Amino acid sequence: MRIYKGTYTRKRGLDKPYNMELILKHITDNRKTGARFNELMQVLPNLSRNQIKALINELKSQGRIHNIGNTGSALWYPGKAQNSIGSEGDD
Repeated sequence: MRIYKGTYTRKRGLDKPYNMELILKHITDNRKTGARFNELMQVLPNLSRNQIKALINELKSQGRIHNIGNTGSALWYPGKAQNSIGSEGDD
């Protein structure tokens, strides 16, 4: 049985840093309107919901993305969340 390199890569999937960059790129490209979780699932259709959640949580913990809202209608934006009260000049 012969295994082709392309088949192995396709079945193995992309690596974690690359997947995180794809998610970040989609969120950044949609910075004005925000990105919904369903859109992120379309970006990486071969990953499970839990795998995408783990990538999002890691990006969020790194301060690279933040969300507004906590349900399925939450929107994701690039960068750290900013407090609306008293956040000016606190960096």
